[in-house]
Amino acid sequence: MTSEADTRANYIDPALKAAHWQPGNIIREHYFTDGRKLAGGVRGRRCFVDYLLHKDNRYLAVVEAKKESEHPTKGLQQAIDYAKKLLVRFVYSSNGKQTYEFDLETGKGDYIEFYPTPQ
Repeated sequence: MTSEADTRANYIDPALKAAHWQPGNIIREHYFTDGRKLAGGVRGRRCFVDYLLHKDNRYLAVVEAKKESEHPTKGLQQAIDYAKKLLVRFVYSSNGKQTYEFDLETGKGDYIEFYPTPQ
């Protein structure tokens, strides 16, 4: 059984490279807050995405990595919620064997074979 880290290293990283994503356009393990300010000026809950793809100073997609043994869409809703906070249109969730794409603009999703290029 592979771990989430194995899924990233063995499947997602090579797939993004094959789709011509350059290392400078991939943010791994991106942490951010949910934007809320609590009493005393403390920020809200800390959020985390596995990958944040960007180009020309614009966030384009969130990628959620799952263990190979997990369903590829496990955690998809949380990734969608985070994408909304980051103003990102596309969400991908993958266990390495299958990748699901969700378009927040159209509200539709489906399994894909290849990641889109940054173009």
